[in-house]
Amino acid sequence: MDNEIGLSKINDKDEEAFNEAWKLVELLYKDKEKVLDYIRNTWFPFKERFVHAWTENCAHFGNRVSSRAEGAHGKLKKYLQVSIGDLYQVKNKICLAIENEFKEITTQLSSERIPIPHNCNNYFFKELITKVSSFALRKLVDQYEMLKHGTMKSTCTGHFMASMGLPCAHKMIDWKGKVLPLDAIHSQWRIDTRSFAFSDGGETRSHGQEFKKLVHELENKYQEWPASQRECVQERISQLISPSLPLVIEPNILPHKERPSGSKKVKESSSTRRNASKFEIVDATRKCSICKGVGHNS
Repeated sequence: MDNEIGLSKINDKDEEAFNEAWKLVELLYKDKEKVLDYIRNTWFPFKERFVHAWTENCAHFGNRVSSRAEGAHGKLKKYLQVSIGDLYQVKNKICLAIENEFKEITTQLSSERIPIPHNCNNYFFKELITKVSSFALRKLVDQYEMLKHGTMKSTCTGHFMASMGLPCAHKMIDWKGKVLPLDAIHSQWRIDTRSFAFSDGGETRSHGQEFKKLVHELENKYQEWPASQRECVQERISQLISPSLPLVIEPNILPHKERPSGSKKVKESSSTRRNASKFEIVDATRKCSICKGVGHNS
């Protein structure tokens, strides 16, 4: 039982607890020296990138796995359908996927501004209603319940605030009996209009103001160029504005042709599935020395 408790600290969010758990692993599996050497040489140099004791100090907002990126790839593949489309078709399908994704996000944000969650109908969350995402509100309610019932840890590690960008139960003590301020919430969780503005030195600017500032800086740099360089740029811009011939010609969309009867040419695959790895190819062709079957070895 003591060994199980010690090994469970491998996933602890404290570096000292992790080091103690690793020493216990080395003691329990000292006869597996090759396995321990593999872990030390292959994974230990990168432990800060995946072990909780270090990753909980980074602002990952709850994204600890790559499944979200894989899901985004899967959604894009549904629009592409095949892997042999021409550039024009691929460009149109990607634009359609981005446009639909933007509409879904806009609709979701609009819907989250309307209802008031029942568990957040509290004076403490007054400033956050319809301004913070429902996911962040649920996380805040969990921390508030820990504070209310006194179930949080005696000392604050700061991991929740660092990784999620939200105040933890220990930090909420500072606002006990008051209203949780909106400034304590990271912009990642903001769904109000101010979440779409830039903040620099306490001054909020819209996208249009940011763009005007960038144009002004480019104009100042342009005036510093030599006259010959400015003339070359002006000539190039005039060609782009009114070219004699179109710079980009629409590609010819050719209809797909069926393979001639009797042709021995292998049909090109249209699957979007990844190519098999080398070890998968070897496993698929490996034969058993006893039964001569494929896929296993005696």
